[in-house]
Amino acid sequence: MNKIPFILGDLILLAFASWIIVDHGGLPDGNRLILVVVCILCGVIFSVLPFLFDHRADLKREEWDGMASLGEQMQHLPGLEQQIHQATGRWQGIQEECQKAVSEAAKVTQSLREESVRILEVMRSIDVAEKDHMRVELEKLKRGEGDWLQASVRVLDHVFALHRAARQSGQPKLIEQITHFQHAVLDVMRRVGLGLHEAEPKAPYDEAKHQVLEQKVDDFKEPMVAGTLAPGVSYQGRGVRLPLVRLVEASEYVPPSSAESSPSATPGSENAPETSAEMSEDDSGEDLFGAS
Repeated sequence: MNKIPFILGDLILLAFASWIIVDHGGLPDGNRLILVVVCILCGVIFSVLPFLFDHRADLKREEWDGMASLGEQMQHLPGLEQQIHQATGRWQGIQEECQKAVSEAAKVTQSLREESVRILEVMRSIDVAEKDHMRVELEKLKRGEGDWLQASVRVLDHVFALHRAARQSGQPKLIEQITHFQHAVLDVMRRVGLGLHEAEPKAPYDEAKHQVLEQKVDDFKEPMVAGTLAPGVSYQGRGVRLPLVRLVEASEYVPPSSAESSPSATPGSENAPETSAEMSEDDSGEDLFGAS
């Protein structure tokens, strides 16, 4: 806006007020004072009006510029709508892909669940088969251990019977040889857990510690152990068999030394001379079991 007319009007009003003051020779009073004040106020208004008009014009201009930019933006609405449609389509595609991924994940989860069930069934069947196999093997081992134990006990019985026969023969060389042989066998058996124990002679009969073969305990008033027919057997600290003993009356008990030296008390003593003759030929021989 052109500000020159307003400046000229302002100068005229100020000049008129100044002339009144100069003409009066000082600050006037009455109507002239009111006129001076009115001229000054009008001059101030004339000096401010162009700036107010410029400010209003700027506001209008900004408003029109905003309207113009809004119009331009309104022109871009079809493109924006198209972009929105494209974004919506993309989101729909993404949603469909997500649904496919979820369904595939559900299928994979189901297949994994079925596979885990199948693996558990296979593992369970394998476990059952392994348990059955281990049970069969354990039964075989137990049966084999029982057979071995029975065979070992029979061997020990034969060794004990051989040693008993040697003692009854009364031949020192033979007794020494068989005793060393028995000790060697017992040492080997002891290493695998087998042990022998004989019943003590002259001990009272105790059915928890002794057993008899053909005799009846009721036939004796005071049964007493006269000798051991077969030793007791223990395996790894567990009792397998009680000693098999021969019973006599306590009043008829004869010490083992006397019984062994008596021909009537040693069965098989009829063959003792023949055995002595055979052993006398080997007396000069070397001890096979460590006897000196």
